Amino acid sequence: MVYRKGWKQMEYKNDKCRASNQLRKERILYVVHNERDMYFSSNIMAPEKREHNYDIYVSGYGKSIFQKPNVLSNSINTEAYEADVFVAPDESYIIFCSIRKEGYGKGDLYISFREDGGNWSEAKNMDPQINTKVMFYETLAHDIYNHPVKHIYLCHDNAINADYLAEIISLLKQEDYKIVSFEEALADPVYEQKDAYYKKWGISWLYRWMDTQKERIKRMKQEPDLSGIEKLYEDIQKKNH
Repeated sequence: MVYRKGWKQMEYKNDKCRASNQLRKERILYVVHNERDMYFSSNIMAPEKREHNYDIYVSGYGKSIFQKPNVLSNSINTEAYEADVFVAPDESYIIFCSIRKEGYGKGDLYISFREDGGNWSEAKNMDPQINTKVMFYETLAHDIYNHPVKHIYLCHDNAINADYLAEIISLLKQEDYKIVSFEEALADPVYEQKDAYYKKWGISWLYRWMDTQKERIKRMKQEPDLSGIEKLYEDIQKKNH
């Protein structure tokens, strides 16, 4: 099992955080920067026939072993699925994936901040700007080609992707996306189309294959606004410095 602790690989020190049978499992574990607390998700306490009901736990580290874990409060955990947890190195905030009725996709990202008294604030959905961008392109491709398209994920080398790439990939897998090779993606017949775009700005290939600039602009205006992501990331950076 791989943990994150500034961020190096660690090993289990005991079995107190292990699930009791094959249907009871742990998912994505983090040891935060203080080298004291391990956050993870597990369905060990889920009712019978509700093994999908994962909750987030924390286990303190003492006397060279991780102690008995405690489930986080209902400001984070619900009767739905909470997993794929990421915790800031200073524990000032926690981001996790949850599947809830008010969500925008199969699994959305939620965020909770540590309050002055040490409690976690009520977890908030990180809004459609964050949780629906991939779904937008998926729906657009299906509208045009009437079948699922093998997309190529372009990831820019910047600070926000460096901090959250692992969580982005985890969320994509939660949405049942499969990571394939570049060659396998290009085997999709849609990539045999002519590139009809000759302007300087980089855009999705879905737009490049459109016949007219008018159609491109119409579709682009329908994209979710990502300014909320940038603002949230800036706020988190300021809070941590």
